[in-house]
Amino acid sequence: MIISVEGYEKALELSLDALKKGKLIIYPTDTLYGLGADARSEKAVAKVREAKGRDDGKPISIVCSGLLMIEEYCTVSEKNRNLMSDMLPGPYTVVLPLKKELPKSLVGDGKTVGVRVPQYFFLLDLIKACGFPITATSANVSGGKEPCSLSEVPEELMKRAEVAIEGGSCFHSAPSTILDLTGEEPKVLRRGAGKFPIEKEFDSSII
Repeated sequence: MIISVEGYEKALELSLDALKKGKLIIYPTDTLYGLGADARSEKAVAKVREAKGRDDGKPISIVCSGLLMIEEYCTVSEKNRNLMSDMLPGPYTVVLPLKKELPKSLVGDGKTVGVRVPQYFFLLDLIKACGFPITATSANVSGGKEPCSLSEVPEELMKRAEVAIEGGSCFHSAPSTILDLTGEEPKVLRRGAGKFPIEKEFDSSII
């Protein structure tokens, strides 16, 4: 089912129901369209990998609603907390030490996980309503074009998703910048939307 974010309450209800039942959704963010499932569920994560044809060795990031949820699943130093307060919500993925167990098919080595807090109201409201993180991986077949609009999502993924949320074109229309925060200093693993050192796109905070 395709539903617009303009039908906010219904879109939220249908997406929440699908995620709680272990099904897939396609959702817009500030960067790209994503393929979402309950990040705590081995079966749900397996559905994401199967749909994308993604190599089992590649970890999948998660979407959290804010700092409180991040700290539930990750170890966050005071230094990194201050940094993330400046950069999130925004077009960044931060790699942090994992504190709470997540499926091996999601995190690979089980020691770290990539985390997103997108600057996109509907998605953050959805994660808050869920009370748990969902997968943060682009809604494409692995190696294919990364979708900046719902029309660019492959038909085969659309058929696998219980709900697809129409949110128009993504603000940045580019992948997130990935920062490894597990060392003494942040390390840029991929340059994408957003800039590091941080140049805030919005005056907002996740605290």
